[in-house]
Amino acid sequence: MNLLDKLNDNVIRINEQYRNSNLFKIQELTAYDYLFSFSKNRQNSVLISVNLQNPFIKITNKKFLQNRNSAFFQHLKTRLLNAYFIGCEIINNDNIIAFNFIKTNDTYDKIEYKLIFEMFKNNCNIILTSKNLVVEAYRYKGLDTNHPILNNVNYEHPVNTIISKDFTQEDEKRIETYFTEIETKYLSEKYSSLISSIKRKRKTLIKKVDKLKEEQVCAKEHECFKDYGDALKMNFDLVKKGDSSFVYNDIKIPLKKEYSPSKNLEYFYKMYKKSKLTIESTKKYIIETGNEIQYLDNILATISLYNEDEYQQLINDLLDNKLVKIKYKKNNKKSTNAHKPYYILFNGTRIGYGKNNVQNDELTFNIATKHDSFLHISKAHGPHIVIFNDDPSDEIIQFACELSLFLAKVTDGDVIYSKIMYLKKTPNLGQVRMSKYETYHINKIRSDMSEYVANSLRF
Repeated sequence: MNLLDKLNDNVIRINEQYRNSNLFKIQELTAYDYLFSFSKNRQNSVLISVNLQNPFIKITNKKFLQNRNSAFFQHLKTRLLNAYFIGCEIINNDNIIAFNFIKTNDTYDKIEYKLIFEMFKNNCNIILTSKNLVVEAYRYKGLDTNHPILNNVNYEHPVNTIISKDFTQEDEKRIETYFTEIETKYLSEKYSSLISSIKRKRKTLIKKVDKLKEEQVCAKEHECFKDYGDALKMNFDLVKKGDSSFVYNDIKIPLKKEYSPSKNLEYFYKMYKKSKLTIESTKKYIIETGNEIQYLDNILATISLYNEDEYQQLINDLLDNKLVKIKYKKNNKKSTNAHKPYYILFNGTRIGYGKNNVQNDELTFNIATKHDSFLHISKAHGPHIVIFNDDPSDEIIQFACELSLFLAKVTDGDVIYSKIMYLKKTPNLGQVRMSKYETYHINKIRSDMSEYVANSLRF
């Protein structure tokens, strides 16, 4: 099957299910995805995606709660909501589909509209026309100079190149993967300023650690001032004001010429004391700042998995600890599910994971038993994984290892495997210490892992 055949199948299905009905709902799911629902066959809707890498059209029964509100979306609603759907067709035997509508306005005039979806990779577009004049467009950019997209200008479809690419199982898999992540994409857009704030704070903290380390190195270099002071004490009578240095045990010790010997002695011990305080304080601050970076890294490693409740919980946590400055209001309505981790059923065994530090802690130290197995990606940030089985098979361990890499967004790496009984809590939420473990190296993740994650359940 080629892309045109696939598109033609969609046209046939859309006409069979929705022709001669009204468009009663339009949703803007993300900046690239639009959902159209009709008065016929309400259990299903038509999704149009204008993402540049993989534009597609899909009939789906999935319901979405989210709704963006861009100017383009508002214009579509104004002109097409409650319009009568005549049917759709392929234009110019190409990857272009036109949805034909008739809208009755407030003065009972009937206006014909075409909603044209150009499905060209890197050049996809949605264009609304009336009497073949462009009314609105998602992108005011045509495929070439002979294909302008301008309001009140005649729409001209691109020239058909008569080349149609095959539509493969890989293409279908890419569409399904993208489709399962639409809610995540919406939340990433909605909370983009929050994510940016976290990243900026992390960058600031890393610079802070670098500066603290520089101060620590400088302070350690000044530890020698104690030896200088001790040497000056032993040679006090041989040093006088105006000397720039003196030699002790073949070491040349610098002096401040404007200082008297007693003043130099005071200066040496003062600098040594200052260096010791600096070393102790920088060590403390480096650890504290490192923990803050670790906290933010754990958030960024799994934030793409968050749902709305988990974003709200994160906002509350950030406002409480005042680590990141964010312009959000605290949600005083506590979710009963935000702290609950997730699990996947594989070969009859529950394999749990957390999306944030609270869920990781709940999973590992409250839900799991000491005989259950614990996994975590090695030397990287990712969720806790727990196998709820006293003696898991190699196949189950392999799956859990792959899940650990998948959730950490890597395709190759080492995974630490241990038993819950060998773990201990640390003062930092979500972090553990383990006294015994082994390591597995994974270099491939099964192709259907995204489906397992999409069908995860809550504890």
